[in-house]
Amino acid sequence: MAARPTSSEDILVKALLQIEDLQETVQQLGEARALPQKFPRGVTLGGYLAQARINKKMTLDEVAKAARASKSFVWAYENNKNPVPTVAAMLKLSKALTVPFDVLCHLAAKV
Repeated sequence: MAARPTSSEDILVKALLQIEDLQETVQQLGEARALPQKFPRGVTLGGYLAQARINKKMTLDEVAKAARASKSFVWAYENNKNPVPTVAAMLKLSKALTVPFDVLCHLAAKV
């Protein structure tokens, strides 16, 4: 039996559901906070993520499970080995570490 072709309406419904999920996630992370004018000199995305993980007494495996990602994914971000951070990755890590999404995006923009 052949699979039914996906209609434009099906694609639109799926996209809207994904947008609703993202909106709910952002709302759960809290209202947007004012970012500090400057982070201390030398703060990197990887350093911030590693410190957040250590502060929460989490292992790489625990963060990976919470982010629904691999251990190597988390390691690469912590060690600044991922050349182009993505919004999706920042969202996963923000949720897993319960750190502000906007701060991660701010630091990711410096990469």
